[in-house]
Amino acid sequence: MGEIIMRKVKGMNWAAKISLVLIFTLVFSTFMYQGLYKPKPAEAAVTNISAGTGPFTNGWAHATGVAGPHTITDAVMQCGAGTNRLLVVMVETETGTAHVPTMTITKGGGINHTMAIRSPSGRNQVYIGYFTESQIAGNTNSIVVTNTSGTAWTGSDVYTACFSDVLQATPVVAGGTQSMASDTGTVTTFALSVATATNGMVIVGNATNNAANAVTPPAGWTEPFDVAGTGYGTEMAFRAPSANPETGNFTWTAARCASAAVSLNPAPTGDSVNVTDGTDPAGYNVGQGSTNNVADGFTMATNANTAIVTAVTASLTNPANVSGIRLYKDNGVVGTYEAGTDTLLSTGTPGASVTFSGLSENLTTTAGNYLIVVDIAGGATISQTIVATVTGLTVTAPDSQGTITDSGTILTVIAGTTFTITTCDGCHGNSPVDSPGGVRNAATGRFPGSHNQHGGTAYIGYIVCTDCHVNNTVTRHRNAKIEFTTNFGGATGGTYSRANASAWFSQTNTSFAPGTCSNVYCHSGGTGGTANAGDTRTVAPNTSPVWSSVMSGCNTCHGVGQADGAPSYTNWTTKANSHLVSATHNAQTCNVCHFATTTTGNSITSFSNHANRLYDVAPWGSASFTYAYNVRGGTCSNISCHGGSNAVWGSSGSTTFDCVGCHSNSISAPNASLASGGTVTTRDDAVAEFGLTWGHKKSTRGAVGPGDCIVCHLEGSQATGGRWLTLHGDGYIDLRDPDGAGQVPIKDMSGADYRFVKYSVSYAAGSRWTTMHTANITSNIVTIKFCMACHDANGATNTTAWSSTGGTRNAFMPFGGVNLGASYTTINGAAANGGLINVAKQFWPSNSSRHPVGAPNFRAYPYSGRLLAPYNGTWSSRNSNIMTSAATPRTKSNSVVMVCDDCHTTAALPTTRTITAHGWSSSLRGTYFVSAPTLCLTCHIQGTGNGPYNNTSTATPGGTHGSGSAFAAAVTRAAQAMNYCHNCHFSTNVAGGGGRPRNAQDVHGFNEIYNTSAGWTYGNANGMRPVAFIRNTVSWTANSPRPYAAPGITAGQANCGDSGGAAFDIGTIFGCNDNHTTYNPGGSY
Repeated sequence: MGEIIMRKVKGMNWAAKISLVLIFTLVFSTFMYQGLYKPKPAEAAVTNISAGTGPFTNGWAHATGVAGPHTITDAVMQCGAGTNRLLVVMVETETGTAHVPTMTITKGGGINHTMAIRSPSGRNQVYIGYFTESQIAGNTNSIVVTNTSGTAWTGSDVYTACFSDVLQATPVVAGGTQSMASDTGTVTTFALSVATATNGMVIVGNATNNAANAVTPPAGWTEPFDVAGTGYGTEMAFRAPSANPETGNFTWTAARCASAAVSLNPAPTGDSVNVTDGTDPAGYNVGQGSTNNVADGFTMATNANTAIVTAVTASLTNPANVSGIRLYKDNGVVGTYEAGTDTLLSTGTPGASVTFSGLSENLTTTAGNYLIVVDIAGGATISQTIVATVTGLTVTAPDSQGTITDSGTILTVIAGTTFTITTCDGCHGNSPVDSPGGVRNAATGRFPGSHNQHGGTAYIGYIVCTDCHVNNTVTRHRNAKIEFTTNFGGATGGTYSRANASAWFSQTNTSFAPGTCSNVYCHSGGTGGTANAGDTRTVAPNTSPVWSSVMSGCNTCHGVGQADGAPSYTNWTTKANSHLVSATHNAQTCNVCHFATTTTGNSITSFSNHANRLYDVAPWGSASFTYAYNVRGGTCSNISCHGGSNAVWGSSGSTTFDCVGCHSNSISAPNASLASGGTVTTRDDAVAEFGLTWGHKKSTRGAVGPGDCIVCHLEGSQATGGRWLTLHGDGYIDLRDPDGAGQVPIKDMSGADYRFVKYSVSYAAGSRWTTMHTANITSNIVTIKFCMACHDANGATNTTAWSSTGGTRNAFMPFGGVNLGASYTTINGAAANGGLINVAKQFWPSNSSRHPVGAPNFRAYPYSGRLLAPYNGTWSSRNSNIMTSAATPRTKSNSVVMVCDDCHTTAALPTTRTITAHGWSSSLRGTYFVSAPTLCLTCHIQGTGNGPYNNTSTATPGGTHGSGSAFAAAVTRAAQAMNYCHNCHFSTNVAGGGGRPRNAQDVHGFNEIYNTSAGWTYGNANGMRPVAFIRNTVSWTANSPRPYAAPGITAGQANCGDSGGAAFDIGTIFGCNDNHTTYNPGGSY
């Protein structure tokens, strides 16, 4: 290709050749003028300027020793005068074992060095670091070198030298480092090959185990030292690069060795600073006595690297018309003076030539914007023009002034009227009155629009004029334009569709074409761009309604999709958000937490606290809390709605915002209060209840955690381990269907979803009836559809009801797989060994002995006269109280139906809660396994007279086993024995019974003798089963007890079978000592 071009050129005539040269000259001149091509700045050569006391040639200072640390004082080591200096520190060491050198090198006790290169692992080491010009700080700070490798030095030497004209940003040439180390005795050469820069410097250090080093460098290298260190040899050499890369061999004879090399970059000797015309306002009129008028906008930048400008000179036309002139750094809207935003650099004296001195402007290749601003004299000559233009710069050496191409704005003096206006509304009103009829009124200057919504009588926020308009108090006032600021709405990035010079409204224009705001704080959801400390988030993208339209409500800006305007953005998509974290929060009106902004909840009542770029949080009414702002989510403390606990806004995973965090106190329940008409105002302390003796999650099985709540409550989610926001806090209790699939509620007796505000149950007379098991009342639904649905043969089959706080969870151990204990066996009534109790089986309607839970009993006993209210609602008449023959059986009838709370409650009979849902100090409403047990006597009548049961009087039967009972007509009574129900009606008469859960099985119901599937031994062949809860096989003989009449039993042979006391005297329990061989039973089985 080159040969072709040469032949073409040689074949041209002289005119063609000259034309070609001119074309190339023009092209390159254009490229240079446009900045597309710039000549490489000149560079000074890197030079050793060490000025200390040595001791080696070229000013290399030295400190030696064994273990260190080492100090080189400022007297020994000094940097001479120069620019762009670099202080190089070389450390050569020897150790007993191989390692990679690490150390700290500080200057003045606190300035840390930068490592350039170090040798790899070996017993000899070389390390090179440096300090830049900004760290040298004169010659007053000593250097301290300390070993941090953990391997002790057996010999160590520190050398320092100072070099000038080194590039500070990147002192080391790319690819300009190299190192090696060897302990094998086979390496005797360091083959140098490092990248270099013209006018740079290459430094090499070598350390061997020779006492006298005797290293031979390549030709052309300067070797300040090659000496014996402490038991080893040290050497250093440097030179200006002779090639790129710099190569050569350093040789020696030694068993061990290490080497390191670094190549330094030179600094350019000088750059030029160029001035170009910046953004000048279009020429405009300035009134006599007006101030802060922009006369010139210009830029300054370097052609390369950095430079410092210390003065700017400008020309000024008609300087007599100018009373003041100033130079500003233009920090805001380019070409516009903005008080408080632009930085005053210097004040000049008006004249044909003005000097702005005292500057220290650090410039780079990125152009900076500057303004010359003038004040017009009160007696300025009307119609004269004023123009300011930059003409010269003073630049710190070695940099210098470059090209200057600047032109100023033409200011024309007009007459001025003197009066005092201190605010915008002095002329315009607050706010400017909107023009009626939707048209522009040129005579009054009124626009149709929305000023009145942004200020004045319909003021909705903290809006000031300069949020939208340029600051006309300092620039471009009365210039025939209605202008708008760039950072519209007072926020960086905010825009208005007419906020540019070509779209500004003409002051005399009668047409009107409104625009829209975009990305302004005042029309945003408040998720960014606030004035809160530490908030660096930008304003979220948004578009306002068209100017002059009417806003439809709060949700125009925030809470889009929410009728009340509650912020609806997803938590942590832009910032923390707990407004919609639950139905409880979502139901609150704005004034509950923002009372300082709105006292009504649906209108702004304190305008200064709205759209003011701050979060004004204050409680209302009965609510109480304190709020502390934090950019990552503020903290509310002592929250009345959270039981006095604390909560971090947006942090649903914190302990203060999960189930146990809130429900560790009694908490206010405003939504429950609304749903119940004020009956329910609080939720109880569930955590404390779980920690009591009895409950679903006993403290001995581990403290209750958030995951445990999901076993029963749909308000929790197994998937998240926290709240299910769909239902939590909406005022209702939603119980999970134990046998459902997923997040499904329990059903009522008609099959519909069921929920309630708070549990309720009644113990009044008439509150139990024979068909109550079909009734849609809370106590019955919870008993059958919830409690017994979980406590049945298959447990909780709904896998979402299994807590994750424990071991291997399953249907029988839903609380995290926690085993309930060795006594929880299938024989004792558990659905599976170690699992929950199969209560449903114990209440089977076909059981021979059962309390009527889930269905009534069809029996002739107990007679209603032997029961207390509300359990005596049947059998108002009977055919006889005493059965005299098999031919005269009792008339059978359905019993009333009971619920779990008839036994599992307290003596005080609470009607708005259950004690077994979470926990209580006891699990029953009375005592058992004692004389006159109050649990039994809650339903069964206690007689009066001779003892609790009144069974010692044959003449006047009464009490539980008195007239009308199944044991009404026995010849004798054993009063003390009969005081203990368990002697007959539990599976054992040992004090305390069989323990949990065997005692529950004895009371709930059964169909067999304990620990067997058999019925009574004498009637097993005839299908006889233990009736009347008579299950005790300890106190009876093999063929007793025996009913009056039953299949396989001869009528009239009813007996208890006690053989005269021997079988009934068990331990400390007092037996009957009476053989009830004949008696007239009161029931038919």
